[in-house]
Amino acid sequence: MLAAVTAAVLTTVRNGTAARWRPELRLHRDLHTVTATMTRAIVLATTDTVLGAAASGHADAVVELGDQPPHIVPIPWSATGHTAAAHRAVRAAGLHAEQSALGVYRRVAAAVAAHSAATEAARLAVAQRVLDGATTNGVAALVDRAGRAWSLPAYLEMLVRTLATRARVDVFTGSLSAAGHDLVVVGTSPQPCEVCAPFEGAVLSISGLSVDPPVLCNVEHAREAGLWHPNCRHRVNLWSSGGDGLERGPGPRDSASPVGEWVRRLRQARRRRATALSASAWNVADQRIRVVRNTLRQLRRS
Repeated sequence: MLAAVTAAVLTTVRNGTAARWRPELRLHRDLHTVTATMTRAIVLATTDTVLGAAASGHADAVVELGDQPPHIVPIPWSATGHTAAAHRAVRAAGLHAEQSALGVYRRVAAAVAAHSAATEAARLAVAQRVLDGATTNGVAALVDRAGRAWSLPAYLEMLVRTLATRARVDVFTGSLSAAGHDLVVVGTSPQPCEVCAPFEGAVLSISGLSVDPPVLCNVEHAREAGLWHPNCRHRVNLWSSGGDGLERGPGPRDSASPVGEWVRRLRQARRRRATALSASAWNVADQRIRVVRNTLRQLRRS
């Protein structure tokens, strides 16, 4: 998408205000083609990830049930529902990103038009400044309730993690429920956030019908309260009165580490290079990429 926007901007800079609608029309077609191709590929990858998470939840349930025959633990229909939800979300994100990319081009084109009497070099400098500012976080795929704009790659990563976690939890709890169990216990994590910390060690009801102690609430209420947010690493296990069933979850994700921060800087540097309108801007961005890559290598070795 950034390559298509950059090409349209260069055409506008060179042609000035003459036939401004032509590069925008071509950009619209190019973006539609890119979005359709990208969406098909991402839908396939997302389907594999979500179904893999569902299969993992089912396998975990079989292990937890122990001596009960696996054939009584069907994979709930909700696994299919999760893949359908993933498809809708990916397509919606792609459409939003396409519109955002058009919006970026229009902002740059308007700035260039305001300097139509300037030299081409001056128009190029104006376009580069506006383009860099508009694509600092990539082409926005979504603006969340907190007003944060997500780039398309970051949003899709968050989306897939969220849907995969939901599929695993739902298939795991659905499988336990099918075998006649209603209580699960939330495991622990080395670095729980303030949202999830109150749920560590809590007993949850799958159906919501069990309300007596030690039940804290049902699974859906815990989810609505923030448990299993996009970066959450908490798991649930079958609860039994003979033990707490606690399982220590995996360590924190890279996104919470210095490596994660430098990965984000690498993405930003690559966006700068992708939207470079001149050889000098490209060289500066390319040098920045080399510096960030070297830092990442050192961090991963340490």
